[in-house]
Amino acid sequence: MWIKTTSTTTSCLIPSIGIPGSAWRCPKTRVYDIRELSDKLCRQHGLSVIKNRRGHGRDNNIGDLYAQARGDSRKDDLRRLIDAAISETATWEGFQTELVARGIKMETKGQHVLFTLPGTKRSIRGAKLGAPYTPAALRARLGRTQVFEYVAQKHLIDHRENGTIEVLLPGTRGSLALVLPASAISDSGGTYRLYIDAGAELTIINTKDFSFHTQITPRQLYTFFTLPVNAPPALIAGKIPRGKTPAQRAYFAAIDNECEKLRARADTVNLTARAVRMGTSELVDYRDELRLERDNLIEKNASLVIERQSILDEGKSSEVVDRKIDRTTTRIQALETALKRIDQRTQTQTRIQGKELS
Repeated sequence: MWIKTTSTTTSCLIPSIGIPGSAWRCPKTRVYDIRELSDKLCRQHGLSVIKNRRGHGRDNNIGDLYAQARGDSRKDDLRRLIDAAISETATWEGFQTELVARGIKMETKGQHVLFTLPGTKRSIRGAKLGAPYTPAALRARLGRTQVFEYVAQKHLIDHRENGTIEVLLPGTRGSLALVLPASAISDSGGTYRLYIDAGAELTIINTKDFSFHTQITPRQLYTFFTLPVNAPPALIAGKIPRGKTPAQRAYFAAIDNECEKLRARADTVNLTARAVRMGTSELVDYRDELRLERDNLIEKNASLVIERQSILDEGKSSEVVDRKIDRTTTRIQALETALKRIDQRTQTQTRIQGKELS
């Protein structure tokens, strides 16, 4: 037993070389024996004992849980600073200026936007802060309107000198194009990301003579572009605080996060389990049903993000709408995972039926 600062702890010192001169080998079961001996000594001297579970996998002791929970405060600070910056501007360029004024570094890496707090070296992805902090959601909040996101290959984009870009529409062999302001595009590394307001009227032109072809809505533009695949956003709503001290609150916050993950997994299992005994035709109908629910929830989440920004602009608390966003985000993630598994099952059944027919 030894004293380190103000906390009393026990330590077991084991030399790597035994008396015979050979290296000491410690099987996994011996670790539990040493732990029991350490716990016995602690109890005899009135010290607390950490109750770790036995079995396979990694033990989630209090130190690990505290370490996980400590990152939340940085994320909360970053959310507050980003919200304040958005409240002061309505353009992407102005947003970047406001972040710099607050000491925040922002950069785009692939499909993600990264933020770095002053005095820290580790960047945090916008998606890790929650649904309202993804690139598309940030642009929607700046414009106070829903934004549609598209992924375009770089060879389809032509930058013009007048501050606009020409986007060749995929599948038209370069015969049709769309002209957008340069501010609507973001370099994602191997591709570009396009962000267009939901209420915009898009004019498609013929590239041969630049004549009018047709007008479409941003939603109809998905007939040319595939839906972007983004990393699932994290939850943002603050949980009901439990515990009297900061350490206790951090501990319970980490426990609550683990419970949220378990609920999400259970939701995915329930969705997938329904498809186990379905035939191919039933499976296709069920998959379409889940896709429709997912698409509707994505629309709902986009509206909630705009509603959240309106609440913040009025200087009010967004706690209620944050919880709504969390619920829809969790459900969307469960649906996405279930759909991937159901797609795999559908492909397997179709392959088996094809072999039987042949």
